[in-house]
Amino acid sequence: MARILSISYDEVLLSTRQLLLENVGHRVTSALGLGQALKLCRTEKFDLVIIGHSIPEQDKERIIQAVREMRQTPVLVLLKFSERAHKSANYNHELHSPEQFVEAVKTILSEPAAAGRA
Repeated sequence: MARILSISYDEVLLSTRQLLLENVGHRVTSALGLGQALKLCRTEKFDLVIIGHSIPEQDKERIIQAVREMRQTPVLVLLKFSERAHKSANYNHELHSPEQFVEAVKTILSEPAAAGRA
């Protein structure tokens, strides 16, 4: 299955997302905070990078920039209700339910363009 980097400032949400994705077979690396996220973006290869809704806008942009510098890995930004889509991200997903989150990840990873980007 896919290697996924999940980033958040909220440890509980980070753990929950990791469990949800591992439950469907993905290998998940969780990064708590900007520093850890930037290091992993620059040193590891992932099939998808997920930026949680707890990340401030300025930090989201820094993370996306770090991903883009290294490779063409797709980036999914999770949005709070009524939050505007992040233009630099490949994908934006408004949070509704854990099932919809897992389905969104599945859809992204099944797209032909997602294969081989990492």
